[in-house]
Amino acid sequence: MKLSFMTFACPEWTVAEIIDGALCYGYDGVEVRVDSNHCHGLEADTPPEVRQRAAQRFADAGLEIPCVATSLKFARNGAAGQAECAAALPLLDLAADLGARGLRVFGGEPVRDPATAEGSADDPAIAREDAIAWAAHNLSAIAVEAQARGVALWLETHDYFRLGRDVAAVIQQVNHPAVRCNWDVMHPQLNGEDFSQTKQFLKGIIAHTHFHDARSADANSICPFGEGILPLPEMLTWLQEEGFKGYLSAEYFGNSLGADPDESLPLWADGCRRLLAAVTA
Repeated sequence: MKLSFMTFACPEWTVAEIIDGALCYGYDGVEVRVDSNHCHGLEADTPPEVRQRAAQRFADAGLEIPCVATSLKFARNGAAGQAECAAALPLLDLAADLGARGLRVFGGEPVRDPATAEGSADDPAIAREDAIAWAAHNLSAIAVEAQARGVALWLETHDYFRLGRDVAAVIQQVNHPAVRCNWDVMHPQLNGEDFSQTKQFLKGIIAHTHFHDARSADANSICPFGEGILPLPEMLTWLQEEGFKGYLSAEYFGNSLGADPDESLPLWADGCRRLLAAVTA
């Protein structure tokens, strides 16, 4: 398993600073977050020559960009779903240009298009089955485009789809090799799904992980390894048994792991290496 960090860890760093930091603290890759005003400058509208130069700089440093993390949300129907699919295409191009294997996406809170709704358009109730079907329909609509670019769509256990059960249901409906799971390890576990259930739901479909400890289901409760309540050694042991060779990626915000990137990035990496060493000993 390899280590990466999302650029939320260092939103004010340039590409050069990100590369220096990743090398200094022993990371294997960097997960680029888009649409969040990060100073790396790699966005859907970044000129191709700028993307290519950045990709080459990462490659020359021996670093991968395993994932481009987006805010795309696919649990919406009608015109709303079509708009999200259209927005995904330039982000898939960005991921391909950067050499990223995956585009992180969300299900999001389900959104019904009033123009296509049956019954009252202001009825807030949306069935779980409908939300899953909408997400699966939209992901299916762009899975071929993703595959053609050599990029996969990685649906995160997050928000309405925070349980492994729901993400697995979407991926099973899509039934396409370009649609897989980004397992954020805190969300299923801290929202009522026991790890013994999660690993049955996600077996064979995990492509990427957001790996951290946490004190509660609140994303602001992310904390140093060992200070939270997640069964991290068991999770790593299971990933190892599954033959997972992808990334454990550091996703955290603000000062949850330190005052600045030069404090938080080594803290996360060193803690993660200790956990890995313990389960591989």
